[in-house]
Amino acid sequence: DAALRARKESSTRFVSLNKRWKFQWHESAKALVRRDSITKLTAATLDDVEWGDIDVPSNWELHGHGFPIYTNVNYIFEHTP
Repeated sequence: DAALRARKESSTRFVSLNKRWKFQWHESAKALVRRDSITKLTAATLDDVEWGDIDVPSNWELHGHGFPIYTNVNYIFEHTP
């Protein structure tokens, strides 16, 4: 009951990801791994100077990366978000 009344933002375990993030789009993860090692990509010293920025939440396809994927057919099951 207390959990339902509490605000998630007041929890010490809550971290909002909403902000501007460094972003670099690649056509596939395989191409990225071939170019750079996973160790290099996850290092604290990663050089992201040439990367762009993207606001989160967002949709990278609407910012010129890749192409939007959507469906114009009805769900076969009830969809109530």
